[in-house]
Amino acid sequence: MDDSEEESDLEDEEYDSDYSDAGLIDAVKKGIKRLVVRRAETEPPGNLVYENTSTPRGLAMIIENSEFDNLPRRDGSQADFDKMCQLLRGLGYRIGSRRKVTAREMMQFMDEFAGRPEHEAAHSLTKGSAY
Repeated sequence: MDDSEEESDLEDEEYDSDYSDAGLIDAVKKGIKRLVVRRAETEPPGNLVYENTSTPRGLAMIIENSEFDNLPRRDGSQADFDKMCQLLRGLGYRIGSRRKVTAREMMQFMDEFAGRPEHEAAHSLTKGSAY
């Protein structure tokens, strides 16, 4: 089967900016095989919109730990880490990351990351968690 025949069997789901994360997750659980993402119309920076066009767009800090005291091992954290790096790089972020760090090392990394001079020119900083 060639690519054009294969594509005709795929369901498309459009993901607009007002589509909630929960709605997206539900759509994926229903078996959406391909997601079509459209670029949102842009508004000029102003009172309700801030500029987010720097290169890099901003900085993203990712810390991946899979083993914790008094908790079961978190399988799949490496895959989550890889996908988050891929996603954020695709969005134009510069990644700072650490894997398998202690609480002390994590705090030290956060202090170092917060002091990076690139923050001055970047328009945003990302924060998130997966657990």
